[in-house]
Amino acid sequence: MEFATYDDVAEFLDVAGKVYESDPVRHTIALTVLRQIGAAPSSGARRPLLVTIHDDGELIGAAFRTPPWPIGVSGVPEHALPALVEFLADSGYEISGVRGPRQEADWFAELWTSAKAQTSTQGMLQRLYRLGSLRPPAVDGYWRLATEADVPLLVPWRHAFIRDAHMPTADPDWPEGRLRRELAAGSGHGIWSVSDEPVSYAAASVPVKGMSRVGSVYTPREHRGRGYGSAVTAAVSQWALDNGAIDVVLFTDLSNPTSNSIYQKLGYVPVFDAVDHQFS
Repeated sequence: MEFATYDDVAEFLDVAGKVYESDPVRHTIALTVLRQIGAAPSSGARRPLLVTIHDDGELIGAAFRTPPWPIGVSGVPEHALPALVEFLADSGYEISGVRGPRQEADWFAELWTSAKAQTSTQGMLQRLYRLGSLRPPAVDGYWRLATEADVPLLVPWRHAFIRDAHMPTADPDWPEGRLRRELAAGSGHGIWSVSDEPVSYAAASVPVKGMSRVGSVYTPREHRGRGYGSAVTAAVSQWALDNGAIDVVLFTDLSNPTSNSIYQKLGYVPVFDAVDHQFS
């Protein structure tokens, strides 16, 4: 097998796009993250690792890493994982962890820790859901799209979401800079309000190849338990459909049965389980 690396995200996508666009649902993270970086790169962000995999000159896979996030292996066929690990290890690349569909991510972690004499700690086990028929809940209140004027409200909420989800921060200006770039790019950031008081928030990415991903669903603790998170999730899901999405997807924490039940009630159906591993 042969491997090619790239300095430019657009150049990488010109090649790797064939892999990721073949299944936008499976490759939701790759498509949304890389398209966003290409459209609005963050100043000061560390250089990403961008790799395509070829066999006898034919493109068969791709992998990427945007530090400090783990390497994404949704685009790597299973039979190519040993060769990819060997290439990365021999080339001296720093890999903090791996993320992807469970089977591929688990195997990469096993191969990497063996090759580098490291240990692996499993992180959050997630499930990817795809929207079937949307069933919005009957909840008091209304939603609207967020604007730049809402940034002072949403930045603390995004901080709280990141803290609750135990997420690393990839950008020096996270989350405000990322939020402003997403708004400027046209993502659908929804705020649910009751009696003109904002009570919940969710975001949907700009559709890419007919796919949009919902995320950052957050309700302050004092407003939880009233269905507001479900309502705003349904609202931004409908926004994604109205703006060209065919596939609307989201990830859930498998250890949280409440959220998994809520999203299924909205019409989301399971696709596959995903996991991340951290190396040390």
